[in-house]
Amino acid sequence: MIYDEKVNSFLNDIYTAIYNETDKFLPYNWQTSILGCFYIVRAFASSMQFWFITPKSDDYINYCFHVKNPLPAIYNLQDKFYDLHDFCKECGDDWKAATIILKRRGRLVSSKYDYKPIKTIDRLFLLDWKGKYFYN
Repeated sequence: MIYDEKVNSFLNDIYTAIYNETDKFLPYNWQTSILGCFYIVRAFASSMQFWFITPKSDDYINYCFHVKNPLPAIYNLQDKFYDLHDFCKECGDDWKAATIILKRRGRLVSSKYDYKPIKTIDRLFLLDWKGKYFYN
C-alpha cells in the first residue's frame, strides 16, 4: 500500500511538472496539448512530439513550428519524461512510448504507454501515432 502511494505521488508530481512546463510556453488560450515521447531500440535515442490546439485552430499545431525558440520547453519536458521513464523502468514497467494528453487548467485527460520496440520514427510512425491520439 505504501508503495502504491509513492508511485501515485511520484506520477502526480511528474504530471503536474509536465503541465506546468506546457502551460508556460503555450499560447494563453490553448485547450488541449498532446505530448509524446518515444524511445528507439538500440539507438539510445528518443524523440519528442509536442502538439496543441486552441479554440481558433481547426487542427493541432506543432509546437516546434509555432514558437520562435522551442528548445527550452522541449528540453525541460524531455527531462520530465526521462524521470518518468526511469521511475517506471525501476518498477519493471519499461515502456517504449508515452503519450500524455492534458487539458487547460491542469486536468490530465490520459496517459498511455506502448511497449512495442520502436525501430525508427518516420512519417508513417508519426501518422499512426496521431491517428491513435489526436482524433479519438
